[in-house]
Amino acid sequence: GSAQWFLAEGAGSLVRALAAPIASSIVTGAAVTRIAQDADGVRVEAAAGTYRAASLIVTTPPQLYDALGLMAQLPLHRQQALARFRVGSVVKTILVFETPWWRNLGLSGAILAPGAPCNAAVDASTPGAQRGVLVLFSTGPSGRMLGQTRSEAGRIARLLDWLATLTGV
Repeated sequence: GSAQWFLAEGAGSLVRALAAPIASSIVTGAAVTRIAQDADGVRVEAAAGTYRAASLIVTTPPQLYDALGLMAQLPLHRQQALARFRVGSVVKTILVFETPWWRNLGLSGAILAPGAPCNAAVDASTPGAQRGVLVLFSTGPSGRMLGQTRSEAGRIARLLDWLATLTGV
């Protein structure tokens, strides 16, 4: 399943490795408000200023394309497809514990529980690290149900209660 593609070191390690050769040209903390392409390349407007580049990789969800001015730059068939696009219900929760306590119970940290508040979980603890990290995914009806709990603290409490019921801890 998809767990085979999960990075034990976290996605941040991949981002850092890819960014290392161009680190001096990366701008962070500058929310993008508009992207435009012209004969000279790409212009990115942000609260912190305007930036130019020969090319650009956009990693924002398609739902934000229109707000950034990207939709009009796409071919018509892509605009039409994205106009019909509906986002699924997914809530991803990362829980960090002092230790990977589930291992002391002989558990792997991998959970598949269709219909539960969390449909799947993966042990994302870095090998050899003291802290335990569980990444929980609530999708479809479970994601919509968990999403009704508006506060982050409320969602975490609900998932911790569920984990306690599941594991007896």
